[in-house]
Amino acid sequence: MSTPWSIVAADTLDDLLAVMQHNPGCRPLAGGTDLLVQKQLRPLDGEPCVDISRIPELAGISRTSAGDWRIGATTSYSQILADPVLCETFPMLARAAGLTGGWAIQNRGTLGGNLANASPAADSPPALMCYEAELELVGPSGSRQMPLADFFLDYRRTALRPGELIAAILVPARDPRVWHESYTKVGTREAQSIAKLSLAIALHLEDGIVLQAFLAGGALAPTCVRLIECETLLVGARFERALIPRLQDSLQRAIHPIDDLRSNEHYRRRVASALLERALRTAMKGTA
Repeated sequence: MSTPWSIVAADTLDDLLAVMQHNPGCRPLAGGTDLLVQKQLRPLDGEPCVDISRIPELAGISRTSAGDWRIGATTSYSQILADPVLCETFPMLARAAGLTGGWAIQNRGTLGGNLANASPAADSPPALMCYEAELELVGPSGSRQMPLADFFLDYRRTALRPGELIAAILVPARDPRVWHESYTKVGTREAQSIAKLSLAIALHLEDGIVLQAFLAGGALAPTCVRLIECETLLVGARFERALIPRLQDSLQRAIHPIDDLRSNEHYRRRVASALLERALRTAMKGTA
């Protein structure tokens, strides 16, 4: 029989780490848009949660003296969308935030929660991978950083150690004027739909030559993934239509779609190539 579900609150980071150290199965709770759904589907058998929504160190958007960005883990999608400089600098992140659920979800859901949930269909990870984001993790042994691309180990599995949680997302400074980028997804319908698959692309071109390329996909494998082979094909090449079939072949070799309730491998493979072409066209038009 399931035992009652309990929530404790922490007001400081030290309080939070103490609670998590003494309760190894404790789950951080902020917006609750994923965790509360999981509780309904799979009762947590008394596994406690700790409310982290009032901890200052986990909140807010700030910049370092070098211009890099620090987005606190409990920053909501609405707070991201309300920051015009952030949205102008990282248009794919803004688009991903705007495509995540409706207003109620965007007001409650947090960027840290979206990453910690480790769903391959999540909207924000592909965009953040293309921005070479890193995570600031805190736990009983102190803090550490790791690239977001190394954070997802397998379906719904992350590199978080026991008692550890995401404190912030760190994104390097960039000049958005030199980038062509696009985040696009396919869902059951146009609005408020979880992605069947998604793709983020960022290209830095000069005189038609690709100087830098970042591609990442959602729901194309058990985790969100960087598409390194596609990036290698693009860098140093002249961007032209003839390149697209080679990129689509490379994409098909790189992805390993899963079957789940939203779609299956066959569909995802067929649509992935078309989505790649659409994302490239959108990126070259300058629309995220």
